[in-house]
Amino acid sequence: MMPLKAVLETAKKDCSNGRDREKARAVAARLEPFVTNGIPDKSSGEFYDWAKLVCFRAKLQIKIGQAADAAAFLAPMVGADGVLYRNPFAHTAYVNALIKSGQSRVAIAHLAPLVADDGILKNNAFSHTSYANALIYSGQADLAVRHMDPLVKGGFLTGDPVANTTYANALIGSNKPLAAIEHLKPLVDWGCLLGSDPVAHNAYAKALISAGQCREAAAHLYPLLGDHGLLEYDAFAHTTYANALIGDGRAVEAAKHLGPLVRRGGLLARDAVAQTTYANALINAGRADLAIAHLKDLVAPASMFYRNPVIHNTYANAFINAGQPGEAVSYLWVLICPGGLLSRDVVAHTTYANALINAGRALDAARHLKPLVTTSFLKTNVIAHNIYANALINAGQPDAAARHLEPLVRDGGPFSNKIVAHSTYANALNKAGEPEKAVRHLAPLILGKSPLRHDSFANTIYADALINSGRAAAAVMHLEPLVEKGGVLENNSFAHNTYAKALLADGQAMAALAHLRPLIGNGGLLSQDLVAQINFADALTETGEAQAAVGCLRPLVSPNGALADDPTANLVFAKAMAVAGCVQQSTSYLEMQMGPGKPLYRNTEAMFLYSDVLKGQKTVDRAGRVCYRPSGRVRADIALSIPQGLEIKS
Repeated sequence: MMPLKAVLETAKKDCSNGRDREKARAVAARLEPFVTNGIPDKSSGEFYDWAKLVCFRAKLQIKIGQAADAAAFLAPMVGADGVLYRNPFAHTAYVNALIKSGQSRVAIAHLAPLVADDGILKNNAFSHTSYANALIYSGQADLAVRHMDPLVKGGFLTGDPVANTTYANALIGSNKPLAAIEHLKPLVDWGCLLGSDPVAHNAYAKALISAGQCREAAAHLYPLLGDHGLLEYDAFAHTTYANALIGDGRAVEAAKHLGPLVRRGGLLARDAVAQTTYANALINAGRADLAIAHLKDLVAPASMFYRNPVIHNTYANAFINAGQPGEAVSYLWVLICPGGLLSRDVVAHTTYANALINAGRALDAARHLKPLVTTSFLKTNVIAHNIYANALINAGQPDAAARHLEPLVRDGGPFSNKIVAHSTYANALNKAGEPEKAVRHLAPLILGKSPLRHDSFANTIYADALINSGRAAAAVMHLEPLVEKGGVLENNSFAHNTYAKALLADGQAMAALAHLRPLIGNGGLLSQDLVAQINFADALTETGEAQAAVGCLRPLVSPNGALADDPTANLVFAKAMAVAGCVQQSTSYLEMQMGPGKPLYRNTEAMFLYSDVLKGQKTVDRAGRVCYRPSGRVRADIALSIPQGLEIKS
């Protein structure tokens, strides 16, 4: 039999192309008999080579998606009585396998006593960074920061590249990207400690993205990715660059950059992260249909990516963005049910809940998430809590959402530094009828040099709260520079819709129409955006093109239309018909939609609209817009259905 040292050298040579998973699979299979058929005597010279062979084989198993198998194989060997208990490489291989198989908490429990002051791995750099990575992956990045801080600042890991990048990633994970940037910036300059380290450059770019400085991240990576650049063949760098472009509103560019790299035979054809980033770029560029087509084969059971959770979640998100949330729900349910492939995957559960919300089943989403965010494995996951709060908001319980988030986002709360949580909390306040409080909460976070200043959701919620508090002109002024050409929200659909809404509320219907028209045309940013269609129809109505608004909305609010159950769409449609002179059709439509269980049941605006149309009044709404000149009288049963405390205008 070939000496183990020679076997290892040959295996490493065969796997020199780090991106070839098929080669890694073949080599891992070839190594199995050398690893499993007996353990060399500890006193022999081959034992050390055998240990390195075991670790290398575990590394290959992680690469080809067999991380759980690697962890199970290594567990007894690295236990207190195991043959590799005192081998630091074996422990880090075991921990990496646990992390990759979604068992980061087991990894933490395993390493914690070993890296402690009296632990056998206390002086091993790899073990400390593996421990920190386990903390990061389990959602405890703050603890990772505290663990690594003294080790990289004057400690024995000061000059360790891996430790420094892990520390920076911990800062990013604990929502301190500015600190990560400050730490890495002097280290990644050419000639410095990390100037030639690809992982460090990627971490630095990731920190810039997390801090909302996507343009700077793209500028930093661009020269490194070119011909003969340091990161030319670095898969992670290409996906980070694409994410920077997406974050900068240049999703089309990101898709073009990654397209040739992820296609068959391309540099990143076998890279799961790159494939999902490419699909995400397509989604952000408004081509969710192409993302679905691209991912369809990759999520098949026979695909090498089948066991990768990110692929499945991106595929489901593509369905949501393509207006098919029901498909996403059906697709994910079998994967997240007990025993399913993604049953323990945090993101999958939140994606499933998000699909339910988009399918109009917000209450089901809240029911699904409630036990998971209160007592189960999503308890410390900020995204899960935000989706849960959004589910409550969409189920008509914004007060409950605000109460749920308030202790989490206030000073000292676990999410006090989480950007998304603050935005969702403000949205809950806004929807709960406290827009002034939402404005006060967000204003200091999105103005100046705060981490929320480039956050699209925060800016749109802030503008929406301004609109609801009667300051539409201020909302227009706030959003205008952000959505114009070159603005940070130039390609963000939510921001454009909120801007159009602000213009309408400010009485600038012509401006709203001019802003929306090029965006909802063929190939436009909002061409498949249903909210944009509603705003566009409302602007058409206000500018005297009500007949066009009716034609625009009719197929969408029809019984099988995408907006059949949307209160705003139904209200705008009824108003458009009234302004267009179709009074009888408008009132008949409103009567039908205001029944129990219908979209406009107990909807105050709908009742006022119905009253005004029947009474033939020339009404003026809060924004000073002239409405209708029909005739008729109020039906008694409709008048009686108005909630107590409200009166029909006489």
